[in-house]
Amino acid sequence: MDCEIATIPPSVNHYWVASGKRRYLSDKARDFHDVVSMLVPRINTAARLKLDVTFHFPDRVRRDIDNYLKATIDSLVKCGLCVDDEQFDQLIVRRGDVVKGGLIKIKVLEI
Repeated sequence: MDCEIATIPPSVNHYWVASGKRRYLSDKARDFHDVVSMLVPRINTAARLKLDVTFHFPDRVRRDIDNYLKATIDSLVKCGLCVDDEQFDQLIVRRGDVVKGGLIKIKVLEI
């Protein structure tokens, strides 16, 4: 699977919202899951996987790119590409050039 998504996922810092003792996905997280579901095919593979992702942020603000993996991988599971995030054995994460509005390039390969 190879696709480009013209947005950036929420960081792990903005993925969850807390209300009292309750924790739930933020609106940003749910919106990102919806976008990914429209663009990524529902395959439901049970194979071992390799993820190669490049984050093209919309500006040069300092960011920890690993904070953006949670929403990305969770979205691939929620959209039905794979069964569980435990299937990802190899992760390659890159910071790409700045792209206005942000962009993610995702490749998922069976190992």
